[in-house]
Amino acid sequence: MPRVPRHLALPAGLLAVLVAAALAAGTTGATAVAAKRSEGDRRRLEVERVVESDAKRQREVGRMDRTVNGTALEAACWGVDAQGRKSCLSYDEALAADAAFPPSEVGSFAFVVAWCGDGFDWVADLMTRSPGTQKVWKRLTLYQKCAVYNASAGGHEVRYTHDQSDTHAPQALDCDVTGPNTTLTSTDVRRAILKHSRAAANSSVDRALRALDVRVVPLIEPGRGYPTGPRGRANMAYSTDEAGAYLHYIARSYDNLADGTFFVHGHVHGGYEAAVRTMDWTAASGVAPQTYFGTTRREATRVPLSGGMPSALGVPVKDATRKPRGGNYQNGEFYASRLSIRRRPRSWFVQAFEIVDQDARCADVYNKIPLPRLPAPHEQWNKRSFTCPYPRKYGGGGAIEGYWNVFMCEPCQTPRRDPDVRIPWSKAAGLEKGRVAAGEVIRTAASLSAVRQAVTSLEQLLSKAQRDFRLLQGPDVLEVARLQEDLEVARGRLAALDPNATRPATVSPQPPALANAATAAAPPRPPTPAAASPPAPAKATNPARGKIFTQNPNPNRLVRPPTARVPFLGGRPVPQP
Repeated sequence: MPRVPRHLALPAGLLAVLVAAALAAGTTGATAVAAKRSEGDRRRLEVERVVESDAKRQREVGRMDRTVNGTALEAACWGVDAQGRKSCLSYDEALAADAAFPPSEVGSFAFVVAWCGDGFDWVADLMTRSPGTQKVWKRLTLYQKCAVYNASAGGHEVRYTHDQSDTHAPQALDCDVTGPNTTLTSTDVRRAILKHSRAAANSSVDRALRALDVRVVPLIEPGRGYPTGPRGRANMAYSTDEAGAYLHYIARSYDNLADGTFFVHGHVHGGYEAAVRTMDWTAASGVAPQTYFGTTRREATRVPLSGGMPSALGVPVKDATRKPRGGNYQNGEFYASRLSIRRRPRSWFVQAFEIVDQDARCADVYNKIPLPRLPAPHEQWNKRSFTCPYPRKYGGGGAIEGYWNVFMCEPCQTPRRDPDVRIPWSKAAGLEKGRVAAGEVIRTAASLSAVRQAVTSLEQLLSKAQRDFRLLQGPDVLEVARLQEDLEVARGRLAALDPNATRPATVSPQPPALANAATAAAPPRPPTPAAASPPAPAKATNPARGKIFTQNPNPNRLVRPPTARVPFLGGRPVPQP
């Protein structure tokens, strides 16, 4: 090996430093490459997660599209403003505009509660009843509508909750009130919830309750807090009721809405059934139902004759005064998905809250009653910085109960929950799955036994639909009509495969050759006298639908019923029963 000249040789110390630097550089470079690769993997996984989350919502929207496109359920009742401009997005458009929705929030739920001295035991009870609720319920936002007083015997109480009677006994609160000016805090609410929980420590229910994001918004109004009427009772004209809480929440949290939200009173009028079924389904599927539905059973149609607030929001008077028949449920409790709310812009809900709030603040003008005397700091309620609108734009909290559904771009006639095929856990949705499966067999199967089984399945589904969905009208008949149409197609397919399938069992068919021979051998018959025409088939009334239909004298013979174009199926020919 040749020797390096002395003048070119490096000192031993410098050589060691250079070697160490080279080794460090190699290590640093490898670490940087690994870090870059790790960052790339992280981004790829995040993209995949976002795509999967969007795919879940897209899949649920697509399921609804397949069942409502071309029907009256697709068109929003108040979808065009007075200037003829579109004011409601479709679900697909709302989904495309919601790209910023965090993937981690897909399948999450929130409860918005209008509270006025109610207990908190229902929170732990609901969490215990539903395993799915423990996984998907993330937020609880409480709107304090009532003023809280210090009780003479200790503790706290509410005194003025309603004006249906002259006097009200004070209602003691089973919780601490530690906020300023006797307002609740999130800590007070959480302690009250855990106090009523019977769940064992560190159980799944206990962990879910402790992880619940609890928030309190003071929205105290004279109508729910102080004596503002005669004989020292509260006057409800000074309250926005639950409408103020719901609209304030949507306007403030428009960009931070959960995937699904329940809007309820503090005592939950509608019970737990809808919430349990919805959150259990969501926990299994990974996405909230992308629709709207009421959570109480009773209907309410209170649209004012003058148009009221809807007209002030730009709805044409002819649409504002049309009363939606179904889907708008009494007591103002409902479920709405993030997409169903965001079909309208935030400005719609901001303006709606301003109308409701100003109406309550101008109660003395509209009702010709004195301004309420309020303790500090609530006397600011009487300091109006605006002129009370005239004519009046709103008529009190109960008015909006008649059109919450069309506020969320629902059709004018929204189905009830059981026949609403858009709700994934409804009876109609279950029938729709069976109908689609049977239809696939009819389209693809060449086996007579498979087609016969599909016909039997459709007959059973139709019988179940007619039994469960009594007193059907409007869009409620959608699933029944589809089953009837598919059943006729299936029977036609069965008849094509087996001509004897739809003939009476007592008739023995003859081969064509024998039938022709018998006809040729028979002597000619003398002409018969003209007989009176047979009577028309009797007509009967279908008690479930209130329509007249013609009875078929031979029920075993396949008779294609007449078709008609019905509005709720978008003009698609549908057999009439």
